[in-house]
Amino acid sequence: MSQSHEVHSGITFDKSTQGLLPLADSTDNKYGQHMHNQPAFISNLESKFRQTNEKLRLELVYWRKQLNESCQELAMFNKEQKSVEDDLMWRFDTKSIDHKKGLSIQKKYLEEVVKHNRHMIEIREKEFRRVGGFICSLRADAYNHKIEMKSFNNESTTIDYHS
Repeated sequence: MSQSHEVHSGITFDKSTQGLLPLADSTDNKYGQHMHNQPAFISNLESKFRQTNEKLRLELVYWRKQLNESCQELAMFNKEQKSVEDDLMWRFDTKSIDHKKGLSIQKKYLEEVVKHNRHMIEIREKEFRRVGGFICSLRADAYNHKIEMKSFNNESTTIDYHS
């Protein structure tokens, strides 16, 4: 036997690592029992694994429920926003208009443009819905013949039109 190992009652003392290593043919009760109890050891590990797995499963159920509730809240929010939008919550470009008369003229102009371009607006609105939003503002740009629209989640798009 090499100088770094000594044998005492079936246990190897490894002086280099200070570790105890049970021998394969160990007759010492304390360590031999450990070798024969491997199925119990594995069963204990499996039990701990099942407990951890169950905890993770319950946590996953909890977070799925939270996500589902959040999605329902979002759907309700979108529904409410849609009803507001149906009342035509327009925002107007007022850079060149600073009095009420001008604003009402611009509103009428925008309504005309929207009326003639409703089909295109509906198509764009479907695109907005696909990415999770509804139109919250429309702005008619008379100089460039465009309608600019924005959704509640800040997506924006423009439609070219000819008046």
